[in-house]
Amino acid sequence: MMPRIVVLAVISGALTLSVAMGRAPRDKKEGGAMEDVAKLAATEASPSFWRGAQSGVSKPDIRVVKEEKAWAALWKEEFNTEAPKVDFSRYFAVAVFLGLRNTGGYGVEFLTPVAEKGKVRIAYRVKSPGTGSFVIQAFTQPYAIQLYRRTPLEVTVEKGD
Repeated sequence: MMPRIVVLAVISGALTLSVAMGRAPRDKKEGGAMEDVAKLAATEASPSFWRGAQSGVSKPDIRVVKEEKAWAALWKEEFNTEAPKVDFSRYFAVAVFLGLRNTGGYGVEFLTPVAEKGKVRIAYRVKSPGTGSFVIQAFTQPYAIQLYRRTPLEVTVEKGD
């Protein structure tokens, strides 16, 4: 009985890691008009999602990036590294920075996009360490960046429930 639990934990961890690294299962449909904004996340791009506990952003910030120049500046200024390649004719990026936190255990979870009044609302949730959680006792600057398929609709980003 015990070996099965270990195997399931390893498989579950590998799947979680692959999704976090932007290698989620791919959407077979590509191109064409976006009919369902709930499927706006760019799962066919690899990678399409980045997250971490350290950035150069000490105050909360949200950025919608729709062009290569702004993308390159984001990665240079906040991570002191070259930006990953992204085809901005097909995608745009949403970056959420939580700012300075006193401990580890914080993160950003993007929620399913929703169409409202001719706009696309992309909400995110702040994940906090639970009561009694073991976390690193160091300052962190959590962030998450997600690619989405381009849409002709206006995009808004806000903290969700």
